[in-house]
Amino acid sequence: MPGRATTRARCAGNLVAILLLLGSARSAEAASSEASAAQALFDEGKALMARADYHLACSKFEESEGLDPALGTLLNLADCREKEGKIASAWSLFRDAEGLLLRAGPADAEAVARERARALEGRVPRLLIAVAPGQPPALKIARSGTDVGPAQWATPIPLDPGEYRVTATAPGYAGWQSTVTLKEGAGTLSLTVPALVREVSAVPAGLVSHREGVDLPLAPADSASRPIPTASWVLGGVGIAALGTSFALGSWAKSKYDSADCPNHVCLSDAAFKQRQGARDQATAATVVFIGGALALGGGVLLWAARPSPSTPGAARLSLRAGPASLSLDGTL
Repeated sequence: MPGRATTRARCAGNLVAILLLLGSARSAEAASSEASAAQALFDEGKALMARADYHLACSKFEESEGLDPALGTLLNLADCREKEGKIASAWSLFRDAEGLLLRAGPADAEAVARERARALEGRVPRLLIAVAPGQPPALKIARSGTDVGPAQWATPIPLDPGEYRVTATAPGYAGWQSTVTLKEGAGTLSLTVPALVREVSAVPAGLVSHREGVDLPLAPADSASRPIPTASWVLGGVGIAALGTSFALGSWAKSKYDSADCPNHVCLSDAAFKQRQGARDQATAATVVFIGGALALGGGVLLWAARPSPSTPGAARLSLRAGPASLSLDGTL
């Protein structure tokens, strides 16, 4: 029983004979200007194949096939792609040729195309892109610039060996990216896109509800004669320190967020993706500290304003306003 190498050599020899037959048939088809150009490109491709310049030869065959489709060109292009190392492309082209020859073509040519496709099938690597649950509805996935629609998710896609960059993006969410390398004969490689994280501002601005017009009784004119409670000093000091800490954390978070290698919200590495996640967590902590500081400072002001006095309070009022990134006090005597 002949071995694989013998079978492959026999298929190659049969293909050469068939290509010569179909190639001469192409010459008879060359009538229009497009067919004439296709014939010239086909002839150039054959000459380049003889010189083992497969990359340029394949481009000639591909252009010829686009101008004037012919079985001879298709089979030559498939053979060229295999020699170029693009085995997934070659496998697909041989399958196309097999289908065409099955409907209308020499039986021996159809058998050779089928055998060549089968010989390549086990060598073709595949990439399966899975998507984790909890994704935004507008999720878009691309593979080295080529859109990967939802119908292709969780499906092993035959690809030529090489390196591929997979990206996931959605409006209002931090992007994700990973790079995979497919090798000939490696089977199916699986890659899971994690759930994207919603984009948030790294500064606590806008996360604190705006409150204004909170009227507090203000000390009367003899306020200098009333002692200030210790708790008022403590709460006021804690509040001011917390607010300062909040702004420091927010600034640090924004710096980390902006310095992450994520152009156009697409992180170029897992480290950059984690850096942005850490910045968002830090921004959330800054917001919590800001709210706590505002409450502490407000409590200190309340204790200061409500301290007992022997005098009758006047009609003075104090207004406390807490904004997204500020706290202000104002009043009238």
